[in-house]
Amino acid sequence: MLESRAEQWHAAIVDLLKEVNLSQPDELPHLVRAVTAQLAKDVRIYLVDYEQETLRELTATATGDEQPVQHSTAGEAYRVGKVVADPSDPGLLWVPLVDSTERLGVLRVAAEPESGVFEGEEPDIQFAHLLGHLVAAKMPYGDRLHRVRSSQAMTMASVLLRQLLPPSTFTSDRLVLAAAMQPAYAVGGDCFDYAVDGDLARIVVLDGAGHGMTAGLSVAVALSAIRAARRNGGGFGEMTEQADAQLAEEFTNSQYVTGVLADLNLVTGVLRYVSCGHPEPVVLPASGGAVPLTAARRPPLGIPDQVESAEHQLFPGDRLLLYTDGIVESRAADGTLFGVERLVGTAQELIAAGQTSPEIARLLTRAVMEHHHGPPADDATVLLAEWSTTAAEEALP
Repeated sequence: MLESRAEQWHAAIVDLLKEVNLSQPDELPHLVRAVTAQLAKDVRIYLVDYEQETLRELTATATGDEQPVQHSTAGEAYRVGKVVADPSDPGLLWVPLVDSTERLGVLRVAAEPESGVFEGEEPDIQFAHLLGHLVAAKMPYGDRLHRVRSSQAMTMASVLLRQLLPPSTFTSDRLVLAAAMQPAYAVGGDCFDYAVDGDLARIVVLDGAGHGMTAGLSVAVALSAIRAARRNGGGFGEMTEQADAQLAEEFTNSQYVTGVLADLNLVTGVLRYVSCGHPEPVVLPASGGAVPLTAARRPPLGIPDQVESAEHQLFPGDRLLLYTDGIVESRAADGTLFGVERLVGTAQELIAAGQTSPEIARLLTRAVMEHHHGPPADDATVLLAEWSTTAAEEALP
């Protein structure tokens, strides 16, 4: 008896799970083609580069095909998170490749027209989701996946911090978190972090003073101190105290780190925050406008001080916008700053256009690069936290 298309996809999923345990990261392209041989003429993996500008084909060794994120059918599938048919070839589909909601790239699926090889329903989408998880799981075990995602060599500070960062996107049934960082290969002083447990999302954005390895090391120390205090059950007081103490102990040159620490109650929408010498957080209400959060300020981490946290009430659909000074202080050729007003206005335009939070974060850093006519001179990071059940559902492919 001939297998149905669904049965063939289920078989491909089982085969993929069986074979992947003994596969190297660079063997994923061959493995995927082997398990889908009865379903498609060709299936290729494309990974997005770290600046989210180009989708690059993953091959075992050679340089593969490239597709721009901004102006291609492959890029459309990546940006909107939906299966997109290639208008130039009715048998060619581009399929989002995600790890949960972390956008990793796309699949290029070539089949005979009208074959129904990828209809955007279970279990074909299950296969794509499983492959996304496996790509993410294999990332630490080799360098090939990282090289495909890299347009140029990374600095040591950038490698150090990227090893410490969580995924740039997180989604639960009540929250969407999305971050983006530029420059992608020389960032050394910015980082972000989050932990979502129970009804509480704990969010951090940090920016180390200076550039290069010193900034990177100071941020790594501050982040590790904050994580240790947080994982031991500490609040803002314990987190800032440990960061202050560790920075003073490790650096003799008064090295400091600015940052924002925020806790969002996912049931009530109450946001608690402390700002440590950092640019003011901004709330972008779903109803429009912008609300700067100006309270609860203290000196940067590394300069001990005490401060009481402040509270702000979020409503469904509201977004918290955190950013580093590299965003607003990026200069055009004529010296014009990108500025807070331009940042907020661009974010509001993208929200009004119906863009998702991960895409807004990407486009905000892209706007900074266009303003600067290239990667900004200083690290530039944005993070959006959207309190919304609707947005969480829309983030899923």
